[in-house]
Amino acid sequence: MIARKCNVSETTVLRLPKHVGLQTFTDLKLLFQNHLRDATSKGALRPLISDPRAKVYS
Repeated sequence: MIARKCNVSETTVLRLPKHVGLQTFTDLKLLFQNHLRDATSKGALRPLISDPRAKVYS
């Protein structure tokens, strides 16, 4: 469903976690869940990925 909504292949979605330094897609989901939980409880957002090696494309 994520791949379809983003108009990319499922393989691309499954490779994303490794590209940002995580092991699995489940790790990525947990990262987002924890971030949203923290942001909601604190009322502020913090960077999701602080690893300077992570490549972010715009």
